[in-house]
Amino acid sequence: MERVIYHNQQRLAHLKKDISATEALLIEGHLTSLERRELLDETKDLAREQGQLETQTQELRIDVAVKQERLQNLRHELAYAGY
Repeated sequence: MERVIYHNQQRLAHLKKDISATEALLIEGHLTSLERRELLDETKDLAREQGQLETQTQELRIDVAVKQERLQNLRHELAYAGY
């Protein structure tokens, strides 16, 4: 899970750069209507993927925290039982 979290973080950093780049191109103003529309669509797709990855990453972090807590509790139980 931690590998997936790391991968997601790397992808998120890349997405943020891509979104910034497309936004900069949109602001420049030297685009045809078709190019502007394509960039807007691309920006929306990138933002959608960013949101999905952020949600997935948060869910994974919660899952890791819950499993770590469970492991800690099991270790305490084993220590209490004398193992």
